[in-house]
Amino acid sequence: MVDRLGGYPNGMPQVQVFADVHRNAESMWGELGSFQSIARWHPMVTTAEGEGEEPGAKRTLETSDGLRWAERLTQVDQAQRLYWYEMTGSELPIADFRGEFRIREGRPHRCTVIWTGQFTVTSDEEKTVNDRVRAFFRAGARAIERQYAAGPVSTLRRRTRTLQRRR
Repeated sequence: MVDRLGGYPNGMPQVQVFADVHRNAESMWGELGSFQSIARWHPMVTTAEGEGEEPGAKRTLETSDGLRWAERLTQVDQAQRLYWYEMTGSELPIADFRGEFRIREGRPHRCTVIWTGQFTVTSDEEKTVNDRVRAFFRAGARAIERQYAAGPVSTLRRRTRTLQRRR
């Protein structure tokens, strides 16, 4: 069953981070909106291999701790400044991973980067896996805030939420 929360199935763990930055959304999309650009801004991604910006494009990521996974771009909406993707292979015990990367216009010369991932954990270590995914997303959001901060990072609003599976 799919609920209206981002179109994701109801009851799956979800990680969502926000980065508030001092740039207009169109300019920020030009910097971060490429599916293949993650290694340029995410401090944990040491290698990103892939090509293409259209649905079906693939990328393989490797992190500083040696973890590797593959992702496929499923949909892009340039006008709304967002893309959706799915994980096609991972060393983490995760299935059905779907992600969304969005840049939302804010006040003049400001925008919010919203990065969401929803997935199923396929092991008994749900908390550990959720924590690893959350740490990866947070590191990306913090890096974006640091690079495009309107003021000292400590004064910026940092929001992270994890929606837990309903039992």
